Amino acid sequence: MTTYAQDLYLYQRKDAYIPRIAAVHDLCGYGKCSLGVAIPVLSAAGCDVCPVPTSLFSAHTRFPVFHMHDTTDMLAPYLDAWVAEGIELDAIYSGFLGAAEQVGAIKRLYEEHPKALRIVDPVMGDGGQKYQTYTDELCEAM
Repeated sequence: MTTYAQDLYLYQRKDAYIPRIAAVHDLCGYGKCSLGVAIPVLSAAGCDVCPVPTSLFSAHTRFPVFHMHDTTDMLAPYLDAWVAEGIELDAIYSGFLGAAEQVGAIKRLYEEHPKALRIVDPVMGDGGQKYQTYTDELCEAM
């Protein structure tokens, strides 16, 4: 089945509406990747980007030394606050996940915003190698 731009919910808004995208991804302090790249690119494309940080990294995982902070514990209350505010999403973009339990946050967003465009970029490795932060459980959950 072919999907055309006019068939997507994202493009069915009227007037000067700015599409709102949840960007579910990690944030790296050093290295050009993750939310550090996605936010400005999507913003330049005219979208309101709402980040959902899955992990915080000192540097991306191709560096020999990095620190990772898993944000799984904050995701439910983070998304609860969005529900309380009545935030509506036109698209959900998911990237790097820090733990298998984070798949549930993406499923929740899909359930709460069933008409939103879904963009999935699992970001599981580079150069044919799985990231060292990825477990078999996480790969299966994705």
